[in-house]
Amino acid sequence: MAKATEVIQPRRGEVYLVSLDPTVGAEIRKTRPAAVVGAPSESRGTEPFREEPMDIRRVVTGHDASGKAIVLANEAITPVDIALFPGMKTYEMWSTDGPRNVPHTGPFPGVPRYFPGPDGSVFRLFVFPPQGQSAPNPAALQAGVAEMRAKLPGLAEHLELDNPGMHTTDSVDYAIVVSGEIDLELDDGATVRLTPGCVVVQNGTRHAWRNRSAEPVVMAFILLGARRRSRS
Repeated sequence: MAKATEVIQPRRGEVYLVSLDPTVGAEIRKTRPAAVVGAPSESRGTEPFREEPMDIRRVVTGHDASGKAIVLANEAITPVDIALFPGMKTYEMWSTDGPRNVPHTGPFPGVPRYFPGPDGSVFRLFVFPPQGQSAPNPAALQAGVAEMRAKLPGLAEHLELDNPGMHTTDSVDYAIVVSGEIDLELDDGATVRLTPGCVVVQNGTRHAWRNRSAEPVVMAFILLGARRRSRS
């Protein structure tokens, strides 16, 4: 029977490989770490927040002329950031507009609009910095809004001026928390705390994402365009 190794004290932000003894269901080995997903907050002290870049890659499949499944692209994705919200990053992965047909034969679509049209879809990863880190700089507000409109078309028009972060879109959004902890805020200040593995199905409601922690939060979003029914 395998012998247990020395006890390893887990550190926040690390992922470990753990082996089990199937005869008793007990842990017999833990190796440090399989991956580091974030630096421990206690190591930063009072220093300013410094985000570690993620290595995000997009792998796109398709078919060759004979119909064989192949990899069309395997490439790093550069995030979009804007000066108005320091630390915020969005990785624009893919979008569709209108009926989705396979096999994919056209050019890579990019993400021409931040939110999808009624028959469209958008896929992105998003990094939310700690809330204090993303406060807009009033002196650069006008230039920052112009930059947002240029880099992320359609985003500024959906943001509420009197309640930063609050927005409503005509879409059904599948949101997955990849790392960190974040609050989903709805009407009347109602909030839900979300942790890694939580999934939100956002049905065209007014909402905001509030990162009140000391760590960045990474989320994946799949947005499906929808038609809003009028209230009767």
